[in-house]
Amino acid sequence: FTRQMAAFYGKYGIRVNSICPGGIQEKSHHKEFIKNYKEKVPLGRFCKSEDVASTIIFLSCDASSYITGSTIMLDGGWSII
Repeated sequence: FTRQMAAFYGKYGIRVNSICPGGIQEKSHHKEFIKNYKEKVPLGRFCKSEDVASTIIFLSCDASSYITGSTIMLDGGWSII
């Protein structure tokens, strides 16, 4: 969907990207789940709200003006294993 929208709206100068955050720690998670998750993720932690916010800011500014149709994986490396 992201790529289709980017292809369609690009001619209007509109960029379309998506963000896919990994696990976000919740108070309801069991300690064993938290431990196992952190051991399996290459960066060894959950995604933070600051990680998502920083990516949104980056995609909203001129520094990313040539990025469109991309899906940014904020998963601490989970998708590479």
